[in-house]
Amino acid sequence: MTYVIRPIVSPPGVSMDPIYTATLTGSQYNDDNHTVFRHIWGAVLGDQYEVYVKDFVNTRNGRGAFLALDEYFNGGAYQNHKVNSAWKVIQNTKYTGRKSSVDFTTYRRFFDEAWADLKEAGQEPNAQAKVR
Repeated sequence: MTYVIRPIVSPPGVSMDPIYTATLTGSQYNDDNHTVFRHIWGAVLGDQYEVYVKDFVNTRNGRGAFLALDEYFNGGAYQNHKVNSAWKVIQNTKYTGRKSSVDFTTYRRFFDEAWADLKEAGQEPNAQAKVR
């Protein structure tokens, strides 16, 4: 069922791959598309992400639901949220020594996760900025 959730634009060099050459029409596609929708709906029902899938409930459009979630998570809104959260951690997290409720390993993990989020978003600062 990977062909149902394939990207809208095919990556270069995959023109003969069955995932990208399978048609998105017909009874088999409709069955697979509904199956994908059932899985996605089951995963988001009652969750904060349900709102992104609600438009596809009547049509049971799994491809549409997946692409809407993909746009949210890989598009602008979620990435901006991750970047803002990472900078907030970097600016507000303080290590006060052994007596604090956060040991140094945990403190370091907070920063490593924040730097990884910034790197993923293409906004990782240089080494000098990290030290500062």
